[in-house]
Amino acid sequence: MTTRTFRGSILGFMVLFAGIAGQAQELTAQPQPPEIRYAALYDQLMRAFDRASRSDVPGITESTIYNLVQCKSVFPNREYSRVLRWLDEVSANCSDATIAYKATLASMYLRYGSPINTVSVFDPGDHEKAFKTVAAQLAAKLLATTLQ
Repeated sequence: MTTRTFRGSILGFMVLFAGIAGQAQELTAQPQPPEIRYAALYDQLMRAFDRASRSDVPGITESTIYNLVQCKSVFPNREYSRVLRWLDEVSANCSDATIAYKATLASMYLRYGSPINTVSVFDPGDHEKAFKTVAAQLAAKLLATTLQ
């Protein structure tokens, strides 16, 4: 074997080993928490909120409320003060009692619901179930707090 062929073989082996080592590192690496992995998604959701919060269409308002609850579940430590102001306005001024109630639930969840784990109950096709679960868990938390 010539020196050139030998060096080429060693170089090829090193490249192959580096590739395998890189793949093994990716496979064994700890997954990033959602807060880091979906940081850009939070920004997109807030831009979508800005557009949707100006709508007078009840379905858009209701979907926005649902999306905010989901957003809080994924990003529990983010700032929601402007969202809370909008939710409070909807709950106080909305002529649709169901939407006003959901806005109140969402406002309470964003303010006080950090320890409540509702992520697993969210089903994009069943908003009603999600709001019922939030209501039940907030009521249970309130009851537990009152009994202490």
